[in-house]
Amino acid sequence: MSQDKQIWSYFHCHWRAWFPMLGARSTFVRQAANLWAIKQCMHRHWVGRLGATKYTIHLVDGFPVPVCHFRRAHFSQVFRGEATFGHYASKAQTYYGFKAVLLTSGEGVIENIALFGAHVDERDGLVDMDLSAIKGMLLGDKGFIRPILKEDPASQGIDLNMPLRSNMKVAHRVKYRNLNNNLSSLIKIFVNFVIKNCMCCVELLLDYSKLTICTLSTQARI
Repeated sequence: MSQDKQIWSYFHCHWRAWFPMLGARSTFVRQAANLWAIKQCMHRHWVGRLGATKYTIHLVDGFPVPVCHFRRAHFSQVFRGEATFGHYASKAQTYYGFKAVLLTSGEGVIENIALFGAHVDERDGLVDMDLSAIKGMLLGDKGFIRPILKEDPASQGIDLNMPLRSNMKVAHRVKYRNLNNNLSSLIKIFVNFVIKNCMCCVELLLDYSKLTICTLSTQARI
């Protein structure tokens, strides 16, 4: 259940006894869309409770968030004026939607996530992301290579490290170069695992919060 309409239909049919004041679907969808601030507060609370920002190793990666199939992009009204066209280098694809930059701890806790138009460079997205709560080493893939990008995080006590490209002339040993390049694959695997497995738990929690808050607001009006 990835849509508010599906959530409402399921609980309306099977769990109405638990949520007697669920209300109409249109009201639920409208109220659910206004819960972003509450979701953000819940996320910050649990990041703090888990102590994720105190870890010394953090990971950052960008990934595409398409809003529709590419063939429908030119006439789709979904996020019209906000979604843009972008290129996904890993799969050599052009898509329509957004680009997300995900920050996690070394233990797999999602610390922060930022959403930008698909045309935005993920390195620029990292610049705009709030990194003030973390310290230590921040590991990213080759997409974050930009010499000047290391300066701002360094002033905050963050050591940004990326793998080396094959054409980069640096005084590193071959063994270290191979180790550094393997890091890029490990980051991709780890972040994909977090997105596919951990986000489903977050969605379940947020779905329940939507139902609870909408029910309470309906009761308050009565």
